[in-house]
Amino acid sequence: MSKEPKSSTTGFFKEWLEKLQQESWQLELLISGFALFGIYNSYGLIIDFKISTLTASSSGKSENFLFFFESLMTIGWRIFFVNLLIHVILRALWIGAIGLRYVSNDIEYDQLGYTSYFENYLRENVGSYDDFIENLEKICSVLFSFTFLLFLFFISVIIFVMVSSIPEAIVNSYDLWGHWSEYIFMGITMIYVLLGLVVLIDFISLGGIRKIDDPIIEKIYAPIYKFYGWLTLSFLYRPLLYNFLDNKYTKRLFFISFPYFLLLVIYPKLFGSNIHPHLDTDRELVREGLIIRNASYSDLVDKNFEGKTANEVKQIKYDNRNTFVLSSYTIEPDAFSFFVRLYERDRITLSRKFSIQEIYKVGWRFALFGDGTKEDSDKIAIEDSYTDRYLALRKEYNQYRDMTKEIMSDDTLRAKKLSLMRDSINTVVDSLQKEKSKSIEDYKINRNKKVLQSLQSLIKVHVDTLDITKYMVCKHAHHEHFNERGLHCVLLNLDLPKGSQTIEFKRGWYNSTFPDSLYWSTFKLPVIVKEMKDD
Repeated sequence: MSKEPKSSTTGFFKEWLEKLQQESWQLELLISGFALFGIYNSYGLIIDFKISTLTASSSGKSENFLFFFESLMTIGWRIFFVNLLIHVILRALWIGAIGLRYVSNDIEYDQLGYTSYFENYLRENVGSYDDFIENLEKICSVLFSFTFLLFLFFISVIIFVMVSSIPEAIVNSYDLWGHWSEYIFMGITMIYVLLGLVVLIDFISLGGIRKIDDPIIEKIYAPIYKFYGWLTLSFLYRPLLYNFLDNKYTKRLFFISFPYFLLLVIYPKLFGSNIHPHLDTDRELVREGLIIRNASYSDLVDKNFEGKTANEVKQIKYDNRNTFVLSSYTIEPDAFSFFVRLYERDRITLSRKFSIQEIYKVGWRFALFGDGTKEDSDKIAIEDSYTDRYLALRKEYNQYRDMTKEIMSDDTLRAKKLSLMRDSINTVVDSLQKEKSKSIEDYKINRNKKVLQSLQSLIKVHVDTLDITKYMVCKHAHHEHFNERGLHCVLLNLDLPKGSQTIEFKRGWYNSTFPDSLYWSTFKLPVIVKEMKDD
């Protein structure tokens, strides 16, 4: 005879829960209202985070973990904002429906004067007014917990994907077993993903694998299920999940959650509209210099900030990212400046085209266990050259020291001479140390100059047919709006034609098809060149 499971609640506690759930709508409405207000105003923090990720390094091999946090914040914000907004609206409708019932009681179809056919149709399809209120109550009560369940689902997905990228990040940061490390960690990742897909299939099928009554499958699958449950923190929401699944009404929401979640992710790209079918895309018009885009002029971007909220300003800054950004739409005839973004592709250009060694390892790394610096063979060669000279001097110094020990105590003249020779060697060593430090410092300075000059050589500037690239001077900079790395370039001592002109920028990229060569993309920005003022 099976033993009855011990209840986890007393009769008093159950009674209290029953009473609490009947009055919970007040707490739901209050919490939803405050949460909705806070979530709406927190969107600026998400934009701040997105802007900060623009300055983080990335690479083709290792995923940037910041991208996952950005996705978590963005999609999580949508889940809470949309669901809580729906909850507030439906709960307000529920309150309004109850107020109407106080005045009008239930629906009396026979008072409407419809024919028997339509009266019967309404009775069957609309039902009683109390049923309508009850359905609203069910939806509102479930929607509040469904919001958190959906968000916790998404956290599990993010954690799963983040963990799958850790092996690649380790390979990118450390060379543990030589060239075999990439294959080893790739194999680990594949096994991790495949087993995760098995758990996902079991999850979507409502425990299809756990329903198989086979001891072997239980022993094999149980540790896998427990491991992924612990890893993705799914044990935190299992009480909510299984309470959804044991009821026919709430189980429908579980199946709706998959397409609903997909809709929340892709809805910004779900629809498109074009009310000017004759116009080409902005990108193509920029290449031809036929459009004035605020994103291409810092002063025009600044004007968009007028009358905007802090969150709207942040969104404008994030959206207005461009390859070339002129400081102003109206420029002086003798000078102007612009900002040009640096891309991940520039790393390849510097390494392959200009043969400049990287200082740091690219991409995401575990900074706690290292600074991410790479070995610089040129710098090591300089250090080795001085090391060889130092060892030779050290050997000579030791010889004089041994000779001093062997001479007679009364041969003070020779001892003094050997001592002077040792001192001269120490002087040479000290001088060598200073020379070594200066050589390394000069190498770093020249290397940094070469990086800047190489990046600057990837930029060409023309005004109509006039080549003004030779007047350009660039420095490393962070963009004033979103702090992204790039070059700030100034052109001085010009004599530009006045009036409406077009500045043509050309940007060089490494051509992997033809090694050691570049291909160029063109951007044309319209400007107004001022008349020179007379002194």
